Parts: sequence; structure tokens; C-alpha cells
Amino acid sequence: MNALEFLENRQAFPQADLLRYVGRWVAFSEDGRSILAAADSLERLEAALEDHRIDPQTVHFEYIPGPQEDDILLSFFGYDRYAELQKNATFPGLSP
Repeated sequence: MNALEFLENRQAFPQADLLRYVGRWVAFSEDGRSILAAADSLERLEAALEDHRIDPQTVHFEYIPGPQEDDILLSFFGYDRYAELQKNATFPGLSP
């Protein structure tokens, strides 16, 4: 899965469709075009995915903040992908 493809699709995901998930964690499909499951906690979300035989390592987790919550986006690309992205990240203009 291409991370840029996910980001483009996630950005294009209809905001109106996210309203039903406010205050919950969601699991986006690998391509960012759909939400596969939602729950009140990461633990419950992972359990829901496993109940549906979806490998949690193949989805993107994101918390959808409510109106009274901080609007910092809490998201990551699955545990192994996040670590890989961090390891391979480059920041133009900054030396290691």
C-alpha cells in the first residue's frame, strides 16, 4: 500500500460521513476509502477487527475528535508501517 495514496484518499473522505464516528476510534481501509470498524477504544477496535477476521496490521487507526476535544489528529498507519515510515522518514533541510 502506498502511503501517499492513503493520505490522498483519507483527505478526500467526506467529512459528513465522519460525524457518526465523533469521539470514537475508527479503522480505515488500507487505501483510505472506507471505514471498516469503529469503537470507543483501540482495544475494542482491534477486537472488532479480529472478530471480522481483519488483520489490524492492514488498517489505519484514527481517533475522530469531538467538538470539545483537541483537534489534533491522532492517527497511525498500523504498527509496523508506522515504524517503517519513521525509520525511512527524511526531512529536507534538516541534517540527521
